[in-house]
Amino acid sequence: MLWAVRDVVGPVDVGVTDRLDRIGAPPQALAMIAARLRRHTGVRLGAHLLDGAPTAERLAAPLRAADEAEVRRSGPLRVLRRGDGRPLFLAHPAGGSTAVYRQLVDLLDGDQPCYGLERLDHVGPIEERAARYLDVLAGAQPHGPYRLGVGRSVASSRSRWPASSPPPGSWSSWSR
Repeated sequence: MLWAVRDVVGPVDVGVTDRLDRIGAPPQALAMIAARLRRHTGVRLGAHLLDGAPTAERLAAPLRAADEAEVRRSGPLRVLRRGDGRPLFLAHPAGGSTAVYRQLVDLLDGDQPCYGLERLDHVGPIEERAARYLDVLAGAQPHGPYRLGVGRSVASSRSRWPASSPPPGSWSSWSR
């Protein structure tokens, strides 16, 4: 979100709760920020969000709502980019969605397929969630090795499985 503000206004010291009209952003900058966000996310920000005292936090609310709706539609595996070759799988950050990786994905080679592993809010302990993610991975790419970007809790869970046996679930081709 703040990247769009800085793209339009320049390198300013701005936080999510700072009023955009008080950081030197001219009135047309708000419309330009909204246009950049729409191109990047597909979400149209209503004019009411640009009036009054707009902040990055206020502009982010509908983006967050649209992202959560996308998570519900996509299920545990979100396509971040289609392409050829061995995909990169990125696990969601704690409490968030894989939408945070959009800028990273934009920096990858243009044909690099990339998938997001979304939160599994209604699945038990981390070991059960990790096993479910392994099933999701195997469904998207039947054979390893797998290119994973995972957080500390998933990596820690995997480290508890004996190297001689596959982790729980139907994933039979674990590669280190």
